[in-house]
Parts: sequence; C-alpha cells; structure tokens
Amino acid sequence: MTINIISSACRWVYDKFVYSEHLEVDKVDFDIISEVWKQQLWPNRKSEIRPMSSMQFLGGTDMSIYEKYVPSFWAVFDNDNIIGVNSGFATADIRYRSRGIWVDPDYRNKGIAQLLFDQIDKQAKQENKSVCWSIPRKTALPAYEKAGYVKCSDWFNEGMEFGPNCYVKKSIFHGKTGYPHSQGSFRSSSY
Repeated sequence: MTINIISSACRWVYDKFVYSEHLEVDKVDFDIISEVWKQQLWPNRKSEIRPMSSMQFLGGTDMSIYEKYVPSFWAVFDNDNIIGVNSGFATADIRYRSRGIWVDPDYRNKGIAQLLFDQIDKQAKQENKSVCWSIPRKTALPAYEKAGYVKCSDWFNEGMEFGPNCYVKKSIFHGKTGYPHSQGSFRSSSY
C-alpha cells in the first residue's frame, strides 16, 4: 500500500482511493459496536455476541483470555454515521486478534477497512504483540490480504455461523530493524 500526503489538509491517497479529512477512527465502547455487529455483520446470529471470543489461532479455545486481556473497539465515522467497525484483543503472549470488521457497502473499496486494520496494528504494537490473526469470511479475505494478512488454513464451516472462513495472520514489526519487539520506529518501503 502506498501512502502519499497530497496537502496539508490531511488528504491521503491509499493506492487509488482518496480519504476526506473528515474520516477518522475513534475508540468506541462495546455497546456501540455490538449494535452494528447485530444489525450488519451478524444479523440473526444464534450465539450471543460477546466483547471477545475464546477462539484461538488455528483451533481450540482459551476461556482464560476473558480474565487476562481487555478488548478494544473502533469505528470510522463519516460525520455522525458509522461507516466501519472492528475490534481487537490479545489471545496469547505474542498474538492479537482482529475481530468483527465491517464496512458500510457504500464505502467499500475506499480504504476504510485499511484504516481499521492500521488501528489493529497500532494496538497490537502497544500491547507488545508480534502476530495479528483473524478468521475472515471468504468475502472479506481480499481486504485482509490487502492489509498484509496471509491465508494459512483451508476454508471451513465447522463452528462458524457465517462461513466459510479461514485463518489468516500477519507479522507486526516493532523498531527500526523490522524484527518483532526491537526498539525504535519501524520504516517500510511499502508505506
């Protein structure tokens, strides 16, 4: 992904899509994001929508994450309208999960998902995690791949209400060297 600053009014070019300066990612609470999830991402979901999931990378569950970690929730607003949401939380010492990404259909393919994935990366770095992972639907996989995630499982439906899904992951780099957990700021030729 290439980012170019094209004016001091903070208009950014992400590939061929232009953001307006009034779009921003805000931290929100679970009540706000859960309404979007109920109505848009997971309509008619049978299982309870909780702030976090105990699912683990490549299978299994860990109920202790509810005591160990705190989730974060984000939304992108266009004026007062929510046009995209995502959440994230740690699931292990080095892993951070992206969960529940949704972008309003009128705003898709305009870089909103990338803004939300960037926020996931920032939060994972703040929590000193080196791997982000998720379980996207088939329709969401291209957005994850554009954000640097790599598909690392076959498609599956078992245990999923809105499948098929697969596991994806990406490395999160810290520091000048690009290696996880080193000191300093990270520079990449792709940014």
